[in-house]
Amino acid sequence: MIHQDETGLYVTGQRQWMHVTCTPTLTHYAVHASRGHEALDAIGILPRFGGTSVHDGWRSYFLYACAHALCLVHLVRELTFLAEEQGLEWAADLKALLLEMKEATDEARQHGLATLHPLEVEDWQAQFVALVAHADATTPTAQAPPGTKGRAKQSAARNLLDRLIDDQEAVLAFLHRLVVPFVASAATCRRCASRAWICSPRWRPRCAVIRSPF
Repeated sequence: MIHQDETGLYVTGQRQWMHVTCTPTLTHYAVHASRGHEALDAIGILPRFGGTSVHDGWRSYFLYACAHALCLVHLVRELTFLAEEQGLEWAADLKALLLEMKEATDEARQHGLATLHPLEVEDWQAQFVALVAHADATTPTAQAPPGTKGRAKQSAARNLLDRLIDDQEAVLAFLHRLVVPFVASAATCRRCASRAWICSPRWRPRCAVIRSPF
């Protein structure tokens, strides 16, 4: 299993992207002009990787054939905004459900289990599917006016729902396999911690592999 993240930065005045890939013991940093698949191909990890990549849902990650799991801190943040700022009840309900799932998986890990009971997983997943289906039915897709070219801009709620539907397997990966975390905190923490180092005028390498002290 690997954790992945990416963030923008400037190197000698030029906009670049730092890509982080880490395990509990190793961290790989690479800087590339591209945020997407051109960088991931050049880095060479994902094209050859056969395990699970835990990431923020950036679409370029899904171009690769490995298993995928979402870092759900991003999803919880979006649901919080929709619930608190837009008053969407389904968003509050879905956030609560995900956090209840997290509590159940955390408790199972504390008892040394590798998976939840299949019937429990089935029940949690059925609740998730029902909530998303209700939200989908009550959140219409925007339609472009007749004669207008291009796709109509969708609301934040609609965009999130489309991702929940399309990426359901990655969203619920933590529920099916307890080795998958709810939050991919390792990559995010190491990305932020390395930012000052990577922006140093003395820093020039395009990639590095560091054995993690964490």
